Amino acid sequence: MVNPINWYERRQKPKENDIKALETHQLIADLLCQSGSNSTLQRKLPTIRQMLDRCDLQHINDIVYRGLSIAYHCKNPTQLLDAVVKLNQQGYFECTELMLKMLVEVFYIARYKGPMYTDKDFYPKFAFFLARLQHTGHFRYVSRRLNEEISDIINKLPRNLNYLLFRSHFCLLNEYHKEYMYLSVYGDSVSYHIWTWFNKWFIDDSGYFRGELDRDHKTSAFVVRLWDAKYKDPVYMKPNSKNVNAWNLYCEPPNVVWHIEFVDHDRVALSQGDYILCATENKFDNLNRWVRGYPKSTYTAKNKECQWLLGACNQYRTRK
Repeated sequence: MVNPINWYERRQKPKENDIKALETHQLIADLLCQSGSNSTLQRKLPTIRQMLDRCDLQHINDIVYRGLSIAYHCKNPTQLLDAVVKLNQQGYFECTELMLKMLVEVFYIARYKGPMYTDKDFYPKFAFFLARLQHTGHFRYVSRRLNEEISDIINKLPRNLNYLLFRSHFCLLNEYHKEYMYLSVYGDSVSYHIWTWFNKWFIDDSGYFRGELDRDHKTSAFVVRLWDAKYKDPVYMKPNSKNVNAWNLYCEPPNVVWHIEFVDHDRVALSQGDYILCATENKFDNLNRWVRGYPKSTYTAKNKECQWLLGACNQYRTRK
């Protein structure tokens, strides 16, 4: 059996003589593993709330370490993450420091256990939950050390998640054509065309985009809104032609929410409903290629025409 102490060697071992911490860590483990009846957990809840409402920082390391040392054996990392998110939604973690500390340790458990025990949804789920907390101001009142730990974790996230959710901008390189998506100066009365540029592996700031969590979306799907980073115009799919444009009016356009499928740690596929975003042989002219939605019955995320390298700009030459 794998000894969980290995993932935690970088932490100071907890104190043995703190009775309250011992009671609290056991309840944390029970909540994460859902062991014991609901009535028992509800009866014990005032004990944990009394301690955590004070956000007693000297006990948080002990509580997290001991609780996860037990829960480590009852669930895999993705299940642990789902349990932490659920407890947060149910209002168990009024102490933000504790909740973020648990996220930090669940992340390192996933790194320690490796891909054999960590399914492909773990890192997207982790990053999306962390980004939601960041956008709602949860980081504002936590300790500097914990903020540094979280910053370090963000830098360890897969490249596409790091750039999509935590960077000021990113670029999208079509995997098949090796051409960057960009915002053109041509369009119609309400929007500008988005094409790919013929000069492979190179783009200027017209190809800078940024992502934003769609706060109105209530499901667990990975959904974002995309914006042109230079002019701050939302990226949308035109209802009839399925061409992708940047909206240039103050009102909100249709089809502005994008579902993200993570092909691997670098590439993504973008879709809306039954249409997936691709760049095929269909060109506007010799310099520009149309970017549009194609039926998923014709193209899927397995087609390289519909895979986009999401990350730094002008960096394909250095990709390993």
